[in-house]
Amino acid sequence: MVSFKNILTLFFCLQYVRLSYDTKPEAILQLMLKEWQMELPKLVISVHGGMQKFELHPRIKQLLGKGLIKAAVTTGAWIITGGVNTGVAKHVGDALREHASRSSRKICTIGIAPWGVIENRNDLVGRDVVAPYQTLLNPLSKLNVLNNLHSHFILVDDGTVGKYGAEVKLRRELEKTINLQRIHARIGQGVPVVALVFEGGPNVILTVLDFLHESPPVPVVVCEGTGRAADILAYVHKQTEEGGNVPEGAEPEIISTIKKTFNFGQSEAVHLFQTLLECMKKKELITVFHIGSDEHQDIDVAILTALLKGTNASAFDQLVLTLAWDRVDIAKNHVFVYGQQWLVGSLEQAMLDALVMDRVAFVKLLIENGVSMHKFLTIPRLEELYNTKQGPTNPTLFHLVRDVKQVCFTNLCYKCIYQKGQAIAQSNYVPGNLITQGNSTQNLYVLSVVCFDAFSFHSSEFGQLAVELLEQSFRQDETMAMKLLTYELKNWSNSTCLKLAVSSRLRPFVAHTCTQMLLSDMWMGRLNMRKNSWYKVTEQKNGTE
Repeated sequence: MVSFKNILTLFFCLQYVRLSYDTKPEAILQLMLKEWQMELPKLVISVHGGMQKFELHPRIKQLLGKGLIKAAVTTGAWIITGGVNTGVAKHVGDALREHASRSSRKICTIGIAPWGVIENRNDLVGRDVVAPYQTLLNPLSKLNVLNNLHSHFILVDDGTVGKYGAEVKLRRELEKTINLQRIHARIGQGVPVVALVFEGGPNVILTVLDFLHESPPVPVVVCEGTGRAADILAYVHKQTEEGGNVPEGAEPEIISTIKKTFNFGQSEAVHLFQTLLECMKKKELITVFHIGSDEHQDIDVAILTALLKGTNASAFDQLVLTLAWDRVDIAKNHVFVYGQQWLVGSLEQAMLDALVMDRVAFVKLLIENGVSMHKFLTIPRLEELYNTKQGPTNPTLFHLVRDVKQVCFTNLCYKCIYQKGQAIAQSNYVPGNLITQGNSTQNLYVLSVVCFDAFSFHSSEFGQLAVELLEQSFRQDETMAMKLLTYELKNWSNSTCLKLAVSSRLRPFVAHTCTQMLLSDMWMGRLNMRKNSWYKVTEQKNGTE
């Protein structure tokens, strides 16, 4: 564990490991999941770009950072960068700082850096220790400090000092290994990987080509407007025709741009141009994100849609991905498109997964797109739902199922419960084979009666608590209490407390002074109820009038 210390003497304890460049990626992933207690991601965003300092327009930086964080938070993604406090990794760190100031939710951001380029790296030598690390950089040094806004660091040692490259192969192998892991226990697909390109030098274009030549290929999102390699990739992508060729007259212009951008000679520029053409042979795997365009309003949408179209997956597989990410907006706008053909039973399987994974919005979306609950709720599916291993992530299904699992009704005891025979019902006598002795129809009927009684009791109890809470709030702050009555509750289909009280016929709540004042105010509108309502305006008229 590394303990970062900045100039304000604040400490940040983060996990790190120093390892050899030829370490097996499976061992690294095991370390991350078992020792560091990280959750397996549902998406990996591999960020590439300039290693040296570069500036971004404030608006571009804000939108890119906000979108990147949104993509990571909403999907449970890992962000992988170079980890040092310069270049693209620093810009990612700045976005993480903005997120940390507004939310306590931690984002897994992994910095993979060469051991030989780390300033003050000797402070990190040790085994099972908390190593204090100073983030102040010597201005004369050619080395870099780690960015303390990342959550984990993998420092790759190949014996070199001051040189990048030791981490490249290991980072790619680790991303491949993560890709082989199942995205969810109920889903057979692997964890998808997407590359995100900010700015960058010539090596970034080579990295993009490597991603496109992988098996399976990795989709790439290029952020236009960030400079250098990203802008050249975006421009060539726009100019390229079908088959990866550029129109006549475009080649000299592109080569000239390469020479100016990277200070290349003619032969180097031509070679890099050929590399760009190789990239464009798989143009469909490259998504260019341009701020302000109508196609992609946010970069998180660009990242996720790039994965959908880049993996060449079926409509059902795309739906499964969006289900795992819990991004119903992507499913609605990019999966359930007009004319899409669905295999028989595919939507029913998605409904089953949505129920088990507690994806309420997806359940609603699937019903809107033709899933019939009457046909879906077959006995085998109900049995599968009842036997699903329950966990804290799905409390709704747990509460629905737990009473069904505890069937204890028989021909003998159902009558005494139904007839309110408390003396018999409270006795300890329970017949032998409970299930076979009882009648299933009678048991279900008794279950409905017992549930009705329980719900009625809790309804009255919580109704009284609601009235008491309203009374207390009204005494403390009348205005705030009235606002709370009309506050839209996201988890209750945007209903308000007032609407819920009316629909449940909670008369004491509606009759409360606070509620009546609110209703009077809503009824009177914006009429000003003055104390001096006797004021009159007189108009003097002459005799002719």
